[in-house]
Formats: sequence, structure tokens, C-alpha cells
Amino acid sequence: MHMTDNTTLLVIPYLAAGAQGGELETAVDGWRRNFDGNLRMVIIGDRDSVTARLERKGLAELMDCPRDPAHMKEPALDISAKMRRASREFDGFFSGCIWSNDDIYPVNRVSLDDIRTLKIIGEHMGGRADSPNWFQRGLHRTGTALRAEGLPDRNYCAHLPGWYSFDRLDDLLDTFGCDTVPHIINCLYYNYYFPDAHEPRINVSLPGNRWKLGLYSHCADMDTVRRAMEAGVLFVNNSPEGYSPELIRTVRNFINR
Repeated sequence: MHMTDNTTLLVIPYLAAGAQGGELETAVDGWRRNFDGNLRMVIIGDRDSVTARLERKGLAELMDCPRDPAHMKEPALDISAKMRRASREFDGFFSGCIWSNDDIYPVNRVSLDDIRTLKIIGEHMGGRADSPNWFQRGLHRTGTALRAEGLPDRNYCAHLPGWYSFDRLDDLLDTFGCDTVPHIINCLYYNYYFPDAHEPRINVSLPGNRWKLGLYSHCADMDTVRRAMEAGVLFVNNSPEGYSPELIRTVRNFINR
């Protein structure tokens, strides 16, 4: 939410080395066409031909913020650094931002209230301290830190956009030492600031929900994707394994219908 008008700040982190063809452009298209309000869209991360083209066309701004080589094995630290950079850059102009990803595509009309709605995929985070996977280690570390504070450890890793207040975000990053300790920020933020068990929240892991269709394997059926979009699902997203040029074409055709 902007402090002086009704423009909303949207920030999408971008790592060129992890990008797959058409993802970022499709995400930008989806937000421009389907967000119910005015957006200032900022890509934070690497400058490459994709981000340069989006900036040149006036479709998004680019904030140069390459990943620190020291964060290669712990991408959670890169996420924290980019969130900190965005907060410092825009605090005073915006009270907070929507934080999304380049592989999350709004395919039907989406409001800021939709983004603010709390969404979980489980009541506990899980993870393993000895996992070779950075994300699983982060889940375990973050869940342990939350429980040590007497807080819940609900799993907010829904692969959906979220709203972050800059004041709260800065305090959280300081409180949990996120500049050097790799936490899963969305789980940390929402469990810390919304611990009440009676707070309305949606479990988006349940089948048939209106919030998202997630594609996480190469065997995705495009007819299923089209039916979900036509039925009104708000977001389509994919993992690296779920990506395909056919998926991008299907989503872009629907967005631009």
C-alpha cells in the first residue's frame, strides 16, 4: 500500500541462473492484467536480457541486487538480503509490499485482500537439520526457532504471493538474525505476527481450492491447467520440474485471451 496514493508495490526476486524461459515475462503479464489496483512492479536481482527488456518496455523496474557468492549454498540468506534491500529502498514511500516469485502467475482477477489472506499447507513445518537440501534445513531451523519462542510452526510455504509490512519485516530480520541465519522468511513472519489459532487462514494444500494450481512434475496435463484457469483458480505456479514451454504457452494464452 502506498502512503500517498492507491499504488501497491510488488517485488519479484530474480536469479538469472535459475530462470526458465518465459517465466518472469509470464508473471509480469499476469500481474499487469489481473491485479485489482495500480501496481509498481520491481524485479530485484540480476540484470540480463529478460529484465533489461522488461525495463526498456516500461513493464517493470529493475533493482540490481545479484546473489552474494557466499549465499550460493544457503539461498534463504539471499532472500533475506533482497527483502532487506527492498525494505530500505522503499520504506517511507510504501508501507510494505507484495512479495512474489517469477514462477507464480496470476491468471484471474486478484485483489490485495486475496494476497493478505493467510494461507498454509500444514500445521507444522517439518524439515531436517541434517538434510542436504537447504530448504529442508531452513524449515527445521525456523520451526525450532519459533517453538523456542512459544510460537506455532505452521507451514506457510504455499508458493503464493504474500504481503509484508516493512516495519515488521525489518524488526523480524533483526530479531532472528536473518542476515546471517538462514530462515524461511514467510513461515517466520506469519507465525511470529499472526500466532492466534483463531486467525482466519486457508489450507491451500487441499484439492479443489480456488487459490492455486501447482505444477511440480513434467507430466502435467495442459487440459487440467486450462480447466482450472477457466474455473477461476487465482494462481498457477510451477517448480523447476513442473516447468515446460507448453505450460508457459498455455498460461500466456489464457492471460492474454
